[in-house]
Amino acid sequence: MPMVDLDLALVGQWEGEEAARYRLSPSLRSEVKSPLLIYQGVNDQVVPAAMSAAFAEKFENVHLWYVPGGHATDETRPWLVQRALNWLAQIAARQERAAAQQDSAR
Repeated sequence: MPMVDLDLALVGQWEGEEAARYRLSPSLRSEVKSPLLIYQGVNDQVVPAAMSAAFAEKFENVHLWYVPGGHATDETRPWLVQRALNWLAQIAARQERAAAQQDSAR
């Protein structure tokens, strides 16, 4: 089964238009330029874990964390938001250091 078909099958339980579901498919993305963090609730009944895993497997810059809870796990576990912001700050600091090294090498 092609990945797009698999993605659509995985999200087939969602309500809404098929076009909206299709747009969310990781297989439609050609690249992810910036680091992207997905935290996936292990009991999520809205976004299938397999869809998030396929997205993370396809792109080097996509990082996947499995966390307790369901779809709105950030509402019940606000520490996840802080953890994600800390992760983003670390990524930004690494990018700034790399840019500074490139500038000093010129």
